[in-house]
Amino acid sequence: MPHKKLKIIVITILIAIAISGIPLPYILVSPGSADNVSELMTIEDQTLNDTVDGSYRYTTVLHQDAFLGSALFALSPHRELVPKSQMYQDYSKEQYNLIQTAYMNNAKNAAIEVAFQAADYPYNEKTLAIYVLSVVEESNFYQQIQPEDQIVAINDTKVTSTEELLDIVQQVPEDEAVTVTVKRHEEELSFSGTLMTNEASGEKILGVTLLPEIEIESTPKVEFDANGITGPSAGLMFSLYLYDSISPIDVAKGRNIAGTGTIEKSGAVGPIGGIDKKVVAADKAGAEIFFAPDNEKTKYDGEDFKSNYQVAKATAEQLGTEMMIVPVKTFQDALDYLENN
Repeated sequence: MPHKKLKIIVITILIAIAISGIPLPYILVSPGSADNVSELMTIEDQTLNDTVDGSYRYTTVLHQDAFLGSALFALSPHRELVPKSQMYQDYSKEQYNLIQTAYMNNAKNAAIEVAFQAADYPYNEKTLAIYVLSVVEESNFYQQIQPEDQIVAINDTKVTSTEELLDIVQQVPEDEAVTVTVKRHEEELSFSGTLMTNEASGEKILGVTLLPEIEIESTPKVEFDANGITGPSAGLMFSLYLYDSISPIDVAKGRNIAGTGTIEKSGAVGPIGGIDKKVVAADKAGAEIFFAPDNEKTKYDGEDFKSNYQVAKATAEQLGTEMMIVPVKTFQDALDYLENN
């Protein structure tokens, strides 16, 4: 009898283990880490490396494929299950990761431009390639041009920047077919179709979202090792750390600074996802200051809209942290706060 009971227990445990490993069509989203930007960025001029008195931390969100067993973690605060269809939308997981990597590269380049402009350092921007991020179903190039294609020419005219491409498209007569040449796996392919009209601006468009690959040539040269980190949300913290490194001004003043937000060439800071989880990560890392995008409601936001700053502030109150949550709309907002406080 004891052996029979033991057998039942063992079988029950094995069944539980097997069931817990059943994959679910969800992503478990949890707080990640708050790591020092200095671990990712190297400045060619050695006299400018390790000159920052303090730390600038970029914050991350952890994405994991959910299983029946791990899904229970979603019951914990600041963790949630997100449907894969919502996370990846119309992309495969591989395409999604490629896009996020491209966003990270753009964030690095924009951070260099913003920091060098603020410090009055020279730099040049060079477009290496123009890739297709997505194609809308209404486009006449839908199911012809594909995500990841590199656009090389319009009507046999080579394009070297997105501005040049858009200018060429505007010059095409209405209802006249345009030929787009793309490079796909080292093979050049050409597709013809008529253009669409952007309802908001009235401009002629291909109906594709473009993602340029840009290289910044700067003095001193700045190099990044992303170490597997993807997405655009570290842009603000990259630009702050870089500015503090090349500027003669002591901006950090020995403080432990964290934050998040995309960065545009103009210095504008954009919203990101999962900010409550990033606040948790920053607090765990002992950050004293957390910069949060103070984004405004758009026509696409629902009635329950809350800005990144509002969510971050509420999360900090829930945690009972003394970390200061600071709203920012621009790089200059963050810089002004650090210099004046």
